[in-house]
Amino acid sequence: MGPKGERGPPGPSGPQGSTGTCLPRQKSAFAMKLAKNYPAPNQPIIFHQILYNDQQHFDKATGIFTCHVPGVYYFGYNVELYRNTTSLLLMKNSKAVLASYQTTLKSYENMSGSTVLKLEKGDKVWLEVIQESNGATQTSYFLGYLIFET
Repeated sequence: MGPKGERGPPGPSGPQGSTGTCLPRQKSAFAMKLAKNYPAPNQPIIFHQILYNDQQHFDKATGIFTCHVPGVYYFGYNVELYRNTTSLLLMKNSKAVLASYQTTLKSYENMSGSTVLKLEKGDKVWLEVIQESNGATQTSYFLGYLIFET
């Protein structure tokens, strides 16, 4: 066998592939503001002011977000407290997944928390305070949004 020859010219292009489908990315997001001091304990906090809820996945009447798009979600809250002890739970399907506790003695302070949760269609997420005399004030916020679908 002789020496290796020179590289030949490129071959002809192959046939065009079929057109694929690219579905638009689904959306799910909400941002709420409390707007009234001291929510009722041991139940979902009812948020009174909608900052964003275009997909209507957060039910303002119940204070519960219901997953319509299975995926990984970010949830966060920033609660302004005033002169009290406050215990706050982020709930998923009636189980606490994140808890915050803070005592505020003389002034206003902020308590924040956030997490990432994998949700299936129909899963429910909400915030609740534990005790009756909590310090959560009207300038408290709760938000969530879809990071990516699963």
